[in-house]
Amino acid sequence: MAYYLPDGQTSDGRETFVLVQNPNSATVQVEVSYLTPDGTGNVTFTDEISANSRKTYNMSERLPNSRAAIKVVSKSADKKIIVERAMYWNSRGAGTETLGAYFD
Repeated sequence: MAYYLPDGQTSDGRETFVLVQNPNSATVQVEVSYLTPDGTGNVTFTDEISANSRKTYNMSERLPNSRAAIKVVSKSADKKIIVERAMYWNSRGAGTETLGAYFD
């Protein structure tokens, strides 16, 4: 299962966070990709999320001063995840949240 999220940004005072929840009773492995507009400098990493828990990934830690669409994939067979993106600006005075659309 792959989730796709729209544009995230870590420049011009914006912050982007990817939140991944594991509602399963077992640990899942996920792959997170930040896909830049021109395809150069894309970043992909994997991580594990414990059972019945959630992790938050700060996009600026891996892709500072940039923009990117986001793809999150559950690498654990038959284990579904929940994915959302939170983006803030104006010193966190404004923001938006988006649930990921998924593709099986």
